[in-house]
Amino acid sequence: MMKCSLTMTPLEIDIWTDLSCPWCFISTRRLATAAATFAQAHPGLPPLQVTYRSFQVAPDLPDSYAGTVAESWSSTRDVRPNTLRRSCRA
Repeated sequence: MMKCSLTMTPLEIDIWTDLSCPWCFISTRRLATAAATFAQAHPGLPPLQVTYRSFQVAPDLPDSYAGTVAESWSSTRDVRPNTLRRSCRA
């Protein structure tokens, strides 16, 4: 009789993100929470393998801005700072 052995390899996830993008930050944070929840619920499975890659969402943004990131995005992308703050807490 032949024996089969299963080798579990980690799920590989590539994240393309822009450090100045608040939505990228929010989604990256939520993925980290989901990965931690998954690891607790399935302790026998290998952990997720996340690779972060750089991508510039808005290459037209200036290199520096006198205000906060939320103020910058609200002035250039029609996103209100309060909306960003609420989303970051979610």
